[in-house]
Amino acid sequence: TIYYTTNGTTPNTSSTIYTAPMTISSTKTVKSIAAATGYTKSSPASATYTISVPVATPAFSPAPGSYTSAQTVTISDATAGAIVHYTTNGSTPTTSSTTYSAPIAISSTETVKAIAVSGSTSSSIASAVYTITASAATVAPVFSVAAGTYYTAQTVAITDSTSGALIYYTLNETPPTTSST
Repeated sequence: TIYYTTNGTTPNTSSTIYTAPMTISSTKTVKSIAAATGYTKSSPASATYTISVPVATPAFSPAPGSYTSAQTVTISDATAGAIVHYTTNGSTPTTSSTTYSAPIAISSTETVKAIAVSGSTSSSIASAVYTITASAATVAPVFSVAAGTYYTAQTVAITDSTSGALIYYTLNETPPTTSST
C-alpha cells in the first residue's frame, strides 16, 4: 500500500492511500512511502512539482504610433490578478518600477515598456513607442499686393506657404470660412 502527503510532511500509515493518478495544478511537494504486511516500511520518496503558469504580455491602448496630440495610454493584461509595472523612459521595467494603476498621459515622444507579474512569474516585456508631433498650424495667407488705396484696378494673388493648404476668401469684408470661395 502506498501512502502519501501533498503538504510537505512525511507520510505514515495514517496518511492518504494512493489509489489513482492525481492532478497537480499548483506547486506542491508530494511525499510517499510503501508498506506491506511482513515488510519494513520503505524510506520516504519525495518530489516537488513547480507549476508555473505563463503570464500574458501586457497590451497598450491606443496602439503605439505617431500622433499629433497628447495621448492617454492604458495598459491591460489578460492574466487575472497580474500586477503590471512600467517605465516611460525606455528602460527595462522590473518589479521595482512604477506599478500601473491609472492611464498614463503621454504628451511628448516616449517609449513605454511594461511587464506583468503573477506570483514569482513575469511576462515578456511589452514595448510601445508613442511619437507625439505638434500639429502643424497653417500660416496666414499672403497677398501679392499690399493693402491700400489705388487709382487703378489691381490683380491680387493669394498664396500660402503651408503645403496642401486650401485658401478661402471673401470680397465683402466678412470673415472667410471653409464655406467661402
